[in-house]
Amino acid sequence: MAGDDMTSSVAGSKIIAALAYKYNKNISFIGSGKFINEQNTNDGDTGQSKNVYMLTTEVKW
Repeated sequence: MAGDDMTSSVAGSKIIAALAYKYNKNISFIGSGKFINEQNTNDGDTGQSKNVYMLTTEVKW
C-alpha cells in the first residue's frame, strides 16, 4: 500500500452560526445552526449533507 494516493474524493462546505440574546439579567437565549454540504468530486451527492438547528434557554436562579 505504500505510495497509494491518499487524497479525499469528498468536497464541500461546513458552516457553524450562532446568535445569542439576553432577555433580562436571568434569562438568555442561544440559537445555533450547523450546515454541512458534502459532494463527491465527480458531482455525486454523498448523502451526508445535513442542517442541524438548536435553541437553548439559560435561566439563572
